[in-house]
Amino acid sequence: MSTPELNHPYRILAWPLLVAPMAFVVVFAIIPTAVLASRVESLDVVGDVIANRSIRQALWFSLWQSVLSAVVCLTVALPVTWVISRFDFPGRRLVRSLVTVPFLLPTVVVGVAFLAALPNSLDYSPVAVISAHAYFNVAVVVRIVGSRWESISMSLVPAAQTLGASPIRASLTITFAILSRTLLTATGLVALFSFTSFGVVRMLGGPSLSTIETEIYSRAVLIGDLDGAIVLAILQVIFLVILGMMLQRGASGAPRRTERLELRRKPLASHPMRVIIGGIIAVTTSGIIAPWWATLSRSRGGWGFIRKSEFRDALVVSLRTALTCAIVATVLGTCSALAASYGGKYHRGTAKLIGLPLTISAVVIGFGFLITFDEGALDFRSSWFITPLAHALIAMPLATIVVSQGARAIPRDVSAAAMTLGVARRRAWMTVDAPLLSKSVTSAAALSIAVSLGEFGASSFLSRRDSTTLPVLIAQELSRPGDLRTAHAYVVASLFIIVAVVVILGIEFGQGRSR
Repeated sequence: MSTPELNHPYRILAWPLLVAPMAFVVVFAIIPTAVLASRVESLDVVGDVIANRSIRQALWFSLWQSVLSAVVCLTVALPVTWVISRFDFPGRRLVRSLVTVPFLLPTVVVGVAFLAALPNSLDYSPVAVISAHAYFNVAVVVRIVGSRWESISMSLVPAAQTLGASPIRASLTITFAILSRTLLTATGLVALFSFTSFGVVRMLGGPSLSTIETEIYSRAVLIGDLDGAIVLAILQVIFLVILGMMLQRGASGAPRRTERLELRRKPLASHPMRVIIGGIIAVTTSGIIAPWWATLSRSRGGWGFIRKSEFRDALVVSLRTALTCAIVATVLGTCSALAASYGGKYHRGTAKLIGLPLTISAVVIGFGFLITFDEGALDFRSSWFITPLAHALIAMPLATIVVSQGARAIPRDVSAAAMTLGVARRRAWMTVDAPLLSKSVTSAAALSIAVSLGEFGASSFLSRRDSTTLPVLIAQELSRPGDLRTAHAYVVASLFIIVAVVVILGIEFGQGRSR
């Protein structure tokens, strides 16, 4: 019996579509990583780096703060996830939009916002770093766990209670048992994001707190210890690849969404329930908005900065970089997504390599570019397009995921029927598939632009005086003495917050109207 994948009308295009994305990953991800590894002269160098006391402290802080950040994030996010996924109430989409905004902000902006919001006694402390990481990743829990929570029938817990189980026991034995794997996946992702966080730690860690990410940057750029930076980068790549494989295996082993027995959420009926849910919403939204308000307050007196050439130049560089990144990432991501959709299991397995950059942190990508593309035929480190290429490497796997969702939803039989009636393959694709893919491709391009505009790790290595991006400009202004310079940094951060809020509200309510 033949499988559906063998009958796809565009199967012949699968391998050709994979050529460009795979070549891009090989040249800009695998080769730079291999070049970094080749610079390690002996295992003695690795031993010397590991024996370094400051590096061991950075490694230990990276590990425990990422685990604690995930636990705090889960504790903070679960109540509002419960409310959003299980109840209908006025303003539900608004609350879901607000908790999503922090994840769309550049990490450097989140760090600056917490620098403004927290009391001075908590500046450059583990509490500041962990709080910012939990804040940044609330959307991960809300979206991932909430999606699974919505699929659980609301009749299961009441049915268990009629059999004598208490509400708490019924929830633990049914709801959280179903959610357990999803909770572990979300927790692992938050820990991974916190482990590889660069902007937050650079803004809030100060000179006394360092993670592997900031240690790589410090040794490569500030201290000049290239051997130490290279060894740390390679060790981190190995660790993240292993962790990424574990997370992927856990996600692939997750049970499929159960069939919805009830498609509607509960209305807010009883007065005690309204008080509880109202309190959760009030606390959550206040906690989300407070850093934004603090950032806007600290920007007073600095708004004239947007008229200066320094800001305008950074804005032009950021927009040019984002547009170039979107073109490269969207085209390559679309090719990869279509290859996986049109081909068989071997094509899908090969296409998974496109996601390799997700297991390499942006700091390591920037460092690899800095070392690799500095000599011979590949010497273009001083070219303006090196930064967009690094951003595209980061954005391409995400664009692939977005387009894949649209490609899988296209019925295969429509194109096949058109081709059996004599329509050429190219014309069938242009008239059937292309219009149906347009929305996904547009979303992938918008996501790539957002990734590029907020990227800070790779840009910290690759930006030059004439190619400074807005996130790098924030860090530069904040590091310069003077209250006015500090206000300039908060002005740029405020602009990011305003744009993110407008965009996510437009998307959320636009989707609601389209339904």
